[in-house]
Amino acid sequence: MIGDYSCVCQYGWKGKNCSEDIDECQTDSNPCKHGKCSNLNGGYNCSCDSGWKGPNCTADINECENGSNHCVHGECININGSYICLCNSAWKGFNCSEDVDECLNISACSVHGKCANVQGAFNCSCNTGWVGTICDEDMDECSQHDVCLHGNCSNSPGSYKCLYRRGWSGITCEIDVNECEMKDLCKNGGTCINIDGDYSCLCPSGVVV
Repeated sequence: MIGDYSCVCQYGWKGKNCSEDIDECQTDSNPCKHGKCSNLNGGYNCSCDSGWKGPNCTADINECENGSNHCVHGECININGSYICLCNSAWKGFNCSEDVDECLNISACSVHGKCANVQGAFNCSCNTGWVGTICDEDMDECSQHDVCLHGNCSNSPGSYKCLYRRGWSGITCEIDVNECEMKDLCKNGGTCINIDGDYSCLCPSGVVV
């Protein structure tokens, strides 16, 4: 240009003498795709939102690979700009750090047990006569040795009973019946002698059994 001059400005500057700063943050196209733009002399700076990185905040941060245990009790799944946690059983919350109280579920333990919540699990304390993880299995007391000492064991749901043999009584057939307390058990003047589970008659002299 005869009698004049022209300047080719560097990036971020404009004007006849390239002395005017371009405010990139005011342009129609936000240079910071996932962040806040701050204008600088001859340029700009991006403050990226959480989950993003790079000069223009266009690169996703893979939170699942940065060494932080974001999902305390679960599996980390990366998504654009964030992550989600697939929680293990018994855990909940965004980062799977909240314990699930299984005892709020009335069916956690059967009606034959009491539920106790613990971190990441629960325990069932079974009522007498019941066993199993959730107390839903009947205990066969008759399979235990000497449940009924002098009787036959009959199992029933959550319990059992002893069928007495002659000469014994009590819950477990452990009490000897004193037959001699019965009237006139021994005839003809005989003397009753009680023995375990039975009795014997001592006859007077001259009486033959």
